[in-house]
Amino acid sequence: MKKYLVIILLSLILSGCSGDPLYVVEDAPIDIVVTEQPVDVTVNGTVSVEGEVVNISHDLDAIHEGVVFFTHDCTDLGNGESRDMLIITPVNVLSAHFRYNISSEAETSFYLYEDATTSANGTALNIWNRNRNSATTTELLFYHTPTITDDGILLQCNKVGSGKQVGGDFLDMDEIILKNNTKYIVRVTNDTVSDNWFVARFNWYEHEVH
Repeated sequence: MKKYLVIILLSLILSGCSGDPLYVVEDAPIDIVVTEQPVDVTVNGTVSVEGEVVNISHDLDAIHEGVVFFTHDCTDLGNGESRDMLIITPVNVLSAHFRYNISSEAETSFYLYEDATTSANGTALNIWNRNRNSATTTELLFYHTPTITDDGILLQCNKVGSGKQVGGDFLDMDEIILKNNTKYIVRVTNDTVSDNWFVARFNWYEHEVH
């Protein structure tokens, strides 16, 4: 397709200077090439798909970059029983931006401790990358049923549900940037005399420490 491009360059007359505006006309024909190939590119939270530009959230951009991970733990707790989960953060320059969610079928308390001490880590939990095409692995370590010698500092506690008939759900909407080279304990306690099923879901992304 042939089109003529007319470029008009208007010279600016600065204060105190004289002269006439300068016009340059280019009437040489040019070729315009239109490609129908789809494009899918993510740059700084902007996705271009088949020529359309869409802004995406920081969280979704991090998933595309392959730096968001998740794991979970779930089981039945007996009368007054607790379940401890251990998080070990990396020593290196990466920091973990952390959120978690706990659901139960009956009344349940839960606690988050920092600077815990353990004599045994327990059983490792499987950890997955939210971008299933990414080979990037996490620097965090997760375990259940560790042997704890000191809980550490209580950062957060909450309760969901009411009695053995009503469960509940808690989601911490604000991320916590976990301290590096530190052990954290998440404890879930059944507050009923009946069996109480729960699930704890953990979600985080990793960036360099600023």
